[in-house]
Formats: sequence, C-alpha cells, structure tokens
Amino acid sequence: MPDIISFEMNDNKKFKMSSLDFLNEVINPAREAAGEAAHKNSKFLRKIEDEIDDLGVGTKIPHPYNPNQTMTVYELTFEQMTLVGMRESKAVRRAVLAKLKTMHHQASTPQLPKDYLSALKALVVSEENRMTVIAENSQLAKAVKEMEPKVDAYDDISQAVNAQTLDVAAKILKTGPNRLTRWLRDNGYFKHTTVPYQKYVDRKLFRLVEKSYRHNKTGEKVVYHQTLVTGKGILHISKQMNGGAPLFLPLGDDTEAA
Repeated sequence: MPDIISFEMNDNKKFKMSSLDFLNEVINPAREAAGEAAHKNSKFLRKIEDEIDDLGVGTKIPHPYNPNQTMTVYELTFEQMTLVGMRESKAVRRAVLAKLKTMHHQASTPQLPKDYLSALKALVVSEENRMTVIAENSQLAKAVKEMEPKVDAYDDISQAVNAQTLDVAAKILKTGPNRLTRWLRDNGYFKHTTVPYQKYVDRKLFRLVEKSYRHNKTGEKVVYHQTLVTGKGILHISKQMNGGAPLFLPLGDDTEAA
C-alpha cells in the first residue's frame, strides 16, 4: 500500500490533508465510533464535490488495493475539512472537530532546536502559534455552536426524498413563487415559463412530473409537465440567491411534498 499520509503546514500556517487521509483517519473512525457505517471513498468524494465550491483539481494516485486502477484525492484545508465534517450527524461531527483540532496542533508543533538561540526563537514562535490556535479554536467552537441548528435544518432539506412545488419552494426560500420563477428564468435555469434545462434536471436540482386533466369542453385528456424543486435544488438556489450563504430553513408542518 503506498504511503499516502500527508500533513502539510504551508507558509500561511494552514493545516492541509488529503481527502483520503481525512476519510480514513478522521471521518470513518468517528462514524464507526458513533455506530454508523463507514463511507466508501467514491461516496465521500461526491459529498466533498457537492459541498466545496473552490475545491480545485483532484490528483490521481494508484489505488491502494488494486495497482491496475487509480483513485482521485483532493487536498483539503482545515476550513474545507470542517465544512465537510459538518455534513455528518451531530455525534460524528463533534468527534471530527475534536480530531481536527488535535491534528492541527500536532502539525504546528515545531522541531526541537539544536542550540540556545534557536531554542529561544522556537519558544517565541511556539507561543505565538499556540495563542493563534487557541484563538482559532475558540472562534471555531463558537461558529460551530451557532451553526448546529442551521446544519440540522440543512440536513433535513438536503436529505428530503420528495421534491417540492415551486409555491412550496418559494415559501422555504422566503420569496414569492412569481419572483422565484422570474429569478430562475433570468439566471438561466428555466427555458421558458417553468420548464428547466435538462442539465439541471440531470444534476437533480429539479424533477419533471407528468400530469394530466380533462378539458372542460372537449373532455379530452390534456397532458402537461409540472416542475418540482428537489431538496438539493432548494439548497443550491438558496446559495445562489444569497451570495453563497444558504438559508437554512427547516421544512415546516405546512410544507406539502409533491
């Protein structure tokens, strides 16, 4: 099995880790400890690609168990790993955050100096780094505490099985159905009226459902397609409408799934 463990501290003192190491060393141990099934790498990569907008290009490496195949890995920053970890259940993401803090601290620990002057310099740098880590961890803990109810609602929406009508989607997004439809047309999601482009259907942002009714005068059956917005679509639209900051609004009791 190739050596794929990598901890890097760049010039900006940002902790980095490969997506495969993050999965094997942090995510899956936390999931197993919480009684949840381990993620496969392919599923975990899809979650990363869905969550991180500025992910960059992945690197192909030899498959650890099949030398005739390759697998993709991404280099993740501390902030990116935190975002991905927030997609897990409450018990798992708490364990993930604790593990990341420990790894970040260990990776930032300097080498032992060889002389007195180097020792003094190293002591100053170490103390500065320690205070920085304390400040970052304090801010991160505060942010996580504030995010927890929003993340729970995010999970409710993104994991919703049923898609929503445009009227219901507009209610979730705190806008009007006409305004939402106009925004989707103006931003290139709809071809005309309320029909989405096929590429957005393929991306599972929308669903088209065939429906029919009887004409009042002729009695003929009239077939039409109704556009529904998926949970993934609601989150995507929310991010785009709010400058990349999604509205984490739970589905209330009055939300009817189509």
